Amino acid sequence: MKYNEHIEKSAQLLEEELGVSRLRAENMIREYLKKLPAYMDEIKSSLKMQETLRNLIHSLKGTSANLRLLMIFEAARAFDSAIVSGHKESFPLHYENLKNAVNLYL
Repeated sequence: MKYNEHIEKSAQLLEEELGVSRLRAENMIREYLKKLPAYMDEIKSSLKMQETLRNLIHSLKGTSANLRLLMIFEAARAFDSAIVSGHKESFPLHYENLKNAVNLYL
């Protein structure tokens, strides 16, 4: 995977906040990011199944927060709020925002 300033910033935060070595942090992040394209496909196919979608988004939100992938976390948090509020009409927009956030790291 090529250099990415967003990955570097997330790895730096993990190093500073949790004491994880930079190399280990980058490796954890890169392993997680490899799984995201398939995960995003699953989210897209679940847009009409609210409970499944909520579980997927909640998991993505938590893991992204733990790995300090803050752009993904923020987009997932907004999407999660829309799901909880029942604003189904906004799901496609939230999906696109989340996809854009993920693409910043890929």
